[in-house]
Amino acid sequence: MDEDHFLDAEKYWGFDDKPEFTLGVKYRHKGNNHIYYYQPNGMWRPVEGRGLGNTDRNLNSHQMEVYDGTVAQVIESRKGFKVGQIVKLKTGERPIEITSLSHNGSNLWGTYVDSQYKIVGRHVGDFEYYNQTQTGEDTMTKLYEVKESDTATTFATKLAVNSSGLWVMEEKGTGRVFTATPSSAEEVMPYTISVQFLGMSIAIKDYSYFAAKGAFEVNQVFMMDNNSICRVTGVDTKSSNATKDFNPVVQFEVKAV
Repeated sequence: MDEDHFLDAEKYWGFDDKPEFTLGVKYRHKGNNHIYYYQPNGMWRPVEGRGLGNTDRNLNSHQMEVYDGTVAQVIESRKGFKVGQIVKLKTGERPIEITSLSHNGSNLWGTYVDSQYKIVGRHVGDFEYYNQTQTGEDTMTKLYEVKESDTATTFATKLAVNSSGLWVMEEKGTGRVFTATPSSAEEVMPYTISVQFLGMSIAIKDYSYFAAKGAFEVNQVFMMDNNSICRVTGVDTKSSNATKDFNPVVQFEVKAV
């Protein structure tokens, strides 16, 4: 892109100033929806590393906007795919994030979420939506509360782990894909308590129950409807082993002697 291009833009489009761009920043072209890097020579390089196609040539720089990583893509593929969605090859299992689509929606570009390997201009018929439960993993069924800042949290499911060890998450409700450190994500669990049954001949062990938050305290003693006696050993245990509610029929008052 040379100086004459900008002069033409001023003449025919009525712009007063030459656009200024920052090296290393991703920009999206409003016309073809592809993502580009601005280069020192004033030309545009596709982020996917592919060669320039017909829709990449003679780009009007005034149609460029900073790409913020959101699903701003308006072009859909012939299968309904959009930029930012997670797909996989029909012959594979690894998740791929779509980074660009051809203008007619017949080909896509993408990056494997667990590495930096790329898909370059492959036909959309080779892909399908990524469903993690089909791969034998169960993380997509788990909901996480993710701390994005000191004051903001969101809820998301885990898609994969990338090459940097970050979790690739999909926000509930919006479908936004983002990365998070494992320490910033906490699995959303029901409130549970643990109890031990007293006087049983078998080895004492903890049993988990669902309960209302704040309804029970450690060391409280109860009788169940089968006349068994139990003691609360833990609260807010976030156990995945609970299968039913804790419904005692009698509470004993216990005093130290």
